[in-house]
Amino acid sequence: MGGVMIVDLLGNGDFTSISEAINNALPDTEITIRPGLYRETIIIDKPLKLIGEGEGEIIVESPADYCLSMETNHAIVRGLTLRKLLDSENCLTVNIFQGKLVLEDCDITSIFIKGSQTNPVIRRCKIHDSSSVGITITDKAQATIENCEIYNNASVGIWINKESNPTIRSCNIYDGKSNGLSITQNSQGIIEDCEINGNSSPGIYINNESNPTIRCCRIYDCTNGISIKGNGKGIIENCHIFGNTHPAIYINRESAPTILSCHIYDNQQNGICIQEKAQGTIENCHIYGNAYPGIYINNESNPNIRSCHIYDNQENGIWIQEKAQGTIEDCEIYGNNYQGIKIEQESNPTIRSCRIHDGKTNGIYINEKAQGIVENCEIYGNDSQGIYIDQESNPTIRSSRIYDGKQSGICITENGQGIIEDCDIYGNASPGIYINQESNPTIRSCRIYDGKQSGIWIK
Repeated sequence: MGGVMIVDLLGNGDFTSISEAINNALPDTEITIRPGLYRETIIIDKPLKLIGEGEGEIIVESPADYCLSMETNHAIVRGLTLRKLLDSENCLTVNIFQGKLVLEDCDITSIFIKGSQTNPVIRRCKIHDSSSVGITITDKAQATIENCEIYNNASVGIWINKESNPTIRSCNIYDGKSNGLSITQNSQGIIEDCEINGNSSPGIYINNESNPTIRCCRIYDCTNGISIKGNGKGIIENCHIFGNTHPAIYINRESAPTILSCHIYDNQQNGICIQEKAQGTIENCHIYGNAYPGIYINNESNPNIRSCHIYDNQENGIWIQEKAQGTIEDCEIYGNNYQGIKIEQESNPTIRSCRIHDGKTNGIYINEKAQGIVENCEIYGNDSQGIYIDQESNPTIRSSRIYDGKQSGICITENGQGIIEDCDIYGNASPGIYINQESNPTIRSCRIYDGKQSGIWIK
């Protein structure tokens, strides 16, 4: 068994056709293919090695439904250009329906991987200019894709579908006409150390309860960096997500990802947008320099945000509206052009052990019948009020320090209410607490001192 065969178009080998060599080869034969244009369709139906050799391109071009089909348990293909004249969604250039095909150093138009018994390795390949998807992985398939370039495809760069679970490592996925990666229908996958940029839709799209791990990636110059919908989950960690035209991470429709130790910055809209009853955990992230609020929470969403730095955004640090909730704790929120945290429209978050400072307007603004608990926080050095309670809002503020603001420590107006207890309010340029327009708060066990105007002014 085995041995070596040579395929040479000029007749200087054993065969002039790759298919003829395969038909005559014993299992485990190495077939060396010399440069030239081979117009044929390859079916690998036994364990073989197909190795391109020599100077010049080795092109296999098929006018049929596919160019290469994997129909055995193990094979290696290296150093070939594989293309066909027309792509379709379910029959791409390379079809892998079983076994472990190792594709290395190849130039390929498109790849289709299907089935639970399929686990190829695709390494140092270029997959590009498909009229459909670059790589499709579906029906519980696995795969390892590493050090590849996937670019300029008319649809998704990599589509992971129907409970599939590949590993995609150190790839560049760029300039696609749709999503860089789509992960759908209960799929998983590990995506790490990838560069994903310049795609016309989200860099990564997660839907239908899918749950991938995305680690140490750079995602930029797409619409959304990552879009998560339809009860999607996922772990996103140690990524840089920047320069996208829509929210860097968009979490929607009851989705609940975990976002850890990411840098989310310089996007043209929000850093993170959470809406339509979505949840999720955002932890140890730096969120800064975004054109809209760093984090936007609405439509009854309820995330956990902890130990984050949210700063220098062009609007609010965090904006919470439309009956949203959320727990925000141990965060530092500073230097934002609008409020550090804006709470409105009957929203009711918990803000605990945060430092909210040096904003260009209020530290916290609570508006339109909103509630909320603010406890053990430091709110200082803001250009307007430390906390502004407006329009029938009714928060609880306890055990916090509110100081050195350029206006009032706390302003309560337009039928505002609230409980303010066990707080230190000092060193503010206007009254420590200013109460106006039929407002009626409860203030107990507070220390109010060293202000530039009244301790409490009721007007």
